[in-house]
Amino acid sequence: MKPITSLKDQKPMGNCLNKPKLSESKLQGLSEQLDQISLALAYRQLNEKIRYFIPNGGQAQFFKEIGREGAFIVVNASGNGGGKTYALIALLAAIAWPKLAPECFGSPIYQQWPYPKRLRICSTPNELAEIGSIQTAINELFPKNRYQPLRRGRFYPSQFITDTGFTIDLFSYEQEASEMAGPTLGLLAFNEPPPEDLWLEGIARMRKGGIIPVCMTSLNVNPWVVDGILGKANGQDVRVIYTGVEENCKQQ
Repeated sequence: MKPITSLKDQKPMGNCLNKPKLSESKLQGLSEQLDQISLALAYRQLNEKIRYFIPNGGQAQFFKEIGREGAFIVVNASGNGGGKTYALIALLAAIAWPKLAPECFGSPIYQQWPYPKRLRICSTPNELAEIGSIQTAINELFPKNRYQPLRRGRFYPSQFITDTGFTIDLFSYEQEASEMAGPTLGLLAFNEPPPEDLWLEGIARMRKGGIIPVCMTSLNVNPWVVDGILGKANGQDVRVIYTGVEENCKQQ
C-alpha cells in the first residue's frame, strides 16, 4: 500500500463524516411540532394544575392511608398550616380526573373509583363562600373547562358536574341535618369537625360503601368528636394521622 505523504493523497471518506442536512420543509415541520408541544405544556400548567400538585409530608401520609385497603374514616388531625383543606380538594380532583392525577394518587382506589360517583364536602360557611379557601382551591386545582359549576340556590357555586360522570356538591354546617338526606354518596369529606347530627346523617348516606376523609385541628375539636371519631381509631377502618410542622414543610 502506498503511504500517504500529503493531504492530496487522502481519499474522501464518503458521507460518514458529513452531517445529514434537513430540508427546509422538515425544519419547518420540526419547529411547528416544538411549538405545539410548548403550547400543550403551557396549557397544562395553566389549566390542569392538579398534574403538578406535590404533597407535603402530612398530605402524602393522608393520601396513603385513604388509598390503603380497608379504609372507611380517615382523619387528618395535623396542626394549622398543613394544607388540610387544599389536600381535600386535590383528593376530589384526583378521584374525578384520575388521568390527570399525580404520582401520590397511584393507589388503585384513585385510578378506578369503586364507589358511587357522588362526592360531597362539608364545611363552615366562610370556607364555602366564593372567596373562601375551598372555592379558591377548586378554582386552582379542578381542570378548566372540564366541569360545570351550579349555584343551586346558594350565593356560591355549590355543585360541580364533571365531564367524567362525577357530581360534587358542597354542604354547609349551617344547613339542617335533614338536607343531608337523599343521595347515596361515595365520598363524604368534612373540613373541620361537623355538628354531631350532620355527622350521623352523613354516615347513613354511605349505603354502598365509600370513604369519609376528615380534616381537623386536633387541639380544636368538639367534645363529641373525641369519643365519636378519634376514640374509635383502630388503624383499620378508622384511621387518624397526626403530623407536626416539620413534616408538613417537607414535600414528598
